Amino acid sequence: FFLNQPYIYGALIPGTVVVSIGYRLAPEHPYPIPTDDCYEGLVWIQDNAENLRVDPNKIAVGGCSAGGLMAAATTIRARNENFQPTLKASYLLVPWLNLPVGSTNSWLDFFDIPG
Repeated sequence: FFLNQPYIYGALIPGTVVVSIGYRLAPEHPYPIPTDDCYEGLVWIQDNAENLRVDPNKIAVGGCSAGGLMAAATTIRARNENFQPTLKASYLLVPWLNLPVGSTNSWLDFFDIPG
């Protein structure tokens, strides 16, 4: 899970093991560093499944907002790199997937206002 409060999701499914990946943030760590961190975390979970008491056939990723973006990117990379066993699920809660610069009226209205 890629979010600030992973225990919320673990409470939803009894017996769930929740691992929160501490990925590095932009702008100090530009793309692809954050997504690499998330994928490497997924691989680490798989490699350590026995010690974590995780069934490697039931690994899922999830996240909220920007964490949803990280979960989506991790899911796509896992598919593209033939991650085995395949992910059981992806849970994307209000993921930030597409917001091009200048795409909303509020962005245009407040673009040049000093922070």
